[in-house]
Amino acid sequence: MAIIKKFRIKSFKNQNTIIEFKDVSLSYGNRLILDNINFKINEGQIFGMLGPNGVGKSTIFNLITGLVSPRNGKIIISGEEVSKYPIYLRTKKFKIGYVPQYGGYFNAMCPFPVCAVLGWRLPTN
Repeated sequence: MAIIKKFRIKSFKNQNTIIEFKDVSLSYGNRLILDNINFKINEGQIFGMLGPNGVGKSTIFNLITGLVSPRNGKIIISGEEVSKYPIYLRTKKFKIGYVPQYGGYFNAMCPFPVCAVLGWRLPTN
């Protein structure tokens, strides 16, 4: 016999906003990718983005990490506007990173040059 427990989703009166987009727009050349996007992600929320290819899902992640900068609008992380922060500062201060599914900088290199770039020393025989 199974035990059934009742549960409820807690709602908090003071929601702590982790990431917020305010009127963020981005275009590549004449092609408008994002047009005045507004959303908030609060602490404890699970936020999913669904849509067909080319609608800006990856672009939003690139904006959050600082790989690209918005044409206008504000990106706020933990209450601080970060639209002008460089990538390294966002990574260090807010512990934000991005691991792409494909690609990367070292995919065409052999292991030894990659280790040299990363500053790793390999044993020599």
